[in-house]
Amino acid sequence: MPSLPFLPSLTFNPGPSKLSEHTKNDIREALDLGIPEMSHRSAQFTEMSRETIQGLRTFFGIPDGYRVFYTASATEAMELTIRNLLRRKSAHFTCGRFSELFAEISEANGKDAQRISAPWGESPAYDPTAVSADAELITITTNETSTGTMCTNADITRIRAGRPDALLAVDITSIAGMNVLQIAEADVWLFSVQKGFGLPSGLGILIVSPRAFERSLELQRDKENLAGTFTFEAMDRLMLRGAQTVCTPNILDIFLLGRTLARWNRAGGLQEKERQTRAKATLLYEAVQSHPKLRCFVQAPEARSISVACIEADPRVIASTHAVAREENLLLGKGYGKLRESTLRLALFPAITEDDVRRVLCLFDRLGTR
Repeated sequence: MPSLPFLPSLTFNPGPSKLSEHTKNDIREALDLGIPEMSHRSAQFTEMSRETIQGLRTFFGIPDGYRVFYTASATEAMELTIRNLLRRKSAHFTCGRFSELFAEISEANGKDAQRISAPWGESPAYDPTAVSADAELITITTNETSTGTMCTNADITRIRAGRPDALLAVDITSIAGMNVLQIAEADVWLFSVQKGFGLPSGLGILIVSPRAFERSLELQRDKENLAGTFTFEAMDRLMLRGAQTVCTPNILDIFLLGRTLARWNRAGGLQEKERQTRAKATLLYEAVQSHPKLRCFVQAPEARSISVACIEADPRVIASTHAVAREENLLLGKGYGKLRESTLRLALFPAITEDDVRRVLCLFDRLGTR
């Protein structure tokens, strides 16, 4: 048997997240209950799935009429958004790898994708007048995991108000569960659970407005819906039948998500999770700004992510930081793509505690004396 890779006692990798003790206990309970062996067509699954969906509705304040679907990942949710809703032209605000991915998926499906781009480390202006007049679908990546930039609710509202004719899709993958959102301000919201919800990977959530659902039906009637088996109509029919899915879903993650939501909804909901996340972000960014060797990659404070901090330094310092972390049995997230050698990324997801952040700050103190 090959040796296992380095397994840290604590990971700050920006997905999959650290698992909380609550989640580890939920996994043990799931095994005891035989959840992974449950039939996804059973009455037991239906009850469990409905509880999870209701937990999502409560946590995010999802308006009546909005559908909630399971997917395998956030990337699949992007693909289903493009295939269900787009005839020809999309527009994408981009500032890093994952916002760019939405545009690439549109092009891979034969569509015309307009990019409204900002340099990595900066946030787009989110100016609705920059969007092509014939764009049918606009996408925003609220939290760009590759660079640590984050837009505001006001940015989303500005695009919605300036282009009310176009559908608006928002990727919240690395901020979901940590930022209060106005769901009625967009037509599609999508994320996966291995980041903010601190669960094993393999489950995505897709929230669809009545207007987007009707557009999907319209494209079906016109034979321009490319979703095949995964049209919103087919997914909705099965959800209405008993919180069911087109194909076998990640039953374990649905159970774990339901348990997590029940705890969080009892403990102050999304507002409390945002408060906790902002406190950790403030603690970390203040330490970085006063550090002699480190600096925030995103220079504008208002554009810095509260959930994924991107820290910049000389590449030798970055390498040394990872080495010191390894000595402490910690795993820090590496920089993404072209930023790999000059930055590191630190997840501040709910499973990461303030004490965990303080461990990193002690590590930074050691680094400053070398």
